[in-house]
Amino acid sequence: MIDESRPIFITGLMRTGSTLFLSLLDNHPELLVYPDEPSFERLYDRQYESPAHLRDDFLFGTPNPLHLYEAIRAEHLDPIGFSARGWEPVPRSLRVASEILDRAIQGLKLRGALTDEAAFDFRAYHRVLGRELDALDEISPRGAILAAARAAAAAIPKRTNPRFFVYKQPLPHFREQSVVRFFRDFPDGKLIVLLRDPRAFLASMLDYTDEERIGLGALLRRELYFLRRLAVLEDDFLGFAGLEARYGAERVLILRYESLILELEETMARVADFLGIAFDEAMLQPSKLGHPVRVPTAAQGAEGGGTRIYDASLERYRDRLGRTRLRLIDAALSRYEGKKAPLWLPLLRSSLGLLHRLRPLDQAPSAMIRTGSSPCSAPETR
Repeated sequence: MIDESRPIFITGLMRTGSTLFLSLLDNHPELLVYPDEPSFERLYDRQYESPAHLRDDFLFGTPNPLHLYEAIRAEHLDPIGFSARGWEPVPRSLRVASEILDRAIQGLKLRGALTDEAAFDFRAYHRVLGRELDALDEISPRGAILAAARAAAAAIPKRTNPRFFVYKQPLPHFREQSVVRFFRDFPDGKLIVLLRDPRAFLASMLDYTDEERIGLGALLRRELYFLRRLAVLEDDFLGFAGLEARYGAERVLILRYESLILELEETMARVADFLGIAFDEAMLQPSKLGHPVRVPTAAQGAEGGGTRIYDASLERYRDRLGRTRLRLIDAALSRYEGKKAPLWLPLLRSSLGLLHRLRPLDQAPSAMIRTGSSPCSAPETR
């Protein structure tokens, strides 16, 4: 029986290993792991007019690979409009239409896992999710999260009796309001924050496709993005790194990507202790919906990839960033890393701050960052 008062929220900046980490929790007998990013943060950020408005936006307007964001387009409904004022309720006949679910199943690409019904019963998921969302009598993101947990429990075959619901949502920047809202709705919940060497993080964010490397325009966009990201880099890392001290070690665990790669068993044993679950050998084998998957770190670490975890992703940034960028990053991180700041740092901070004010950086443009060919394809931690 799932303890709904104690969900486990995995967060941190994008490209810090959350996909790998979730795959290591996937097959633990005490955990019910949501198999993709559910976009729960969106539910808190929107201004809904009614519980039905939240329901329709969560089902049809949210870019969650398990939901009907893409399938509803064929019905000539714009998913973007579901979060706006003046929204028109989706008729129940359309919400439960078998052709909508059939279309969604055909287009569904669970990232890095099988899509057969033996692994995930898509219809059961939507049957339970729709029922639970219909029953909401107030605008409640917490209620929608629990509805998704109950739906996932109905959709994933019962290998065991899991105790805790796990989901992940990496963020483009540090937002303490995300943590405040989580603990407001789930005071007994657990938060795991992933951190990574900031240089490797930046290199991963700048990992363009070959096509996007071509031309002066692409070069300028890439360097502009680097500088805009550099302007907020230290504040982002200081914010996430300080959560354990602010909320307590019994509620927040800081988990470093490098430890996950180099000291897998010791790190996962520490995670098990933090979560109050027994350590299990399944925590050393990446999987999705119980099936072994190729891990992102294997993308360039082994011929043809594989399910083993490799350390090639740890030092790759040195060649990708170059000496000039690394020097700028070293300076920008002086407080975070406790190093002496260069004399020219105030000028750098002033210039970067001006750039950020002129054009705030919300997140990496999807067209500039390697995220795959569809919203459902697996971003690789490089």
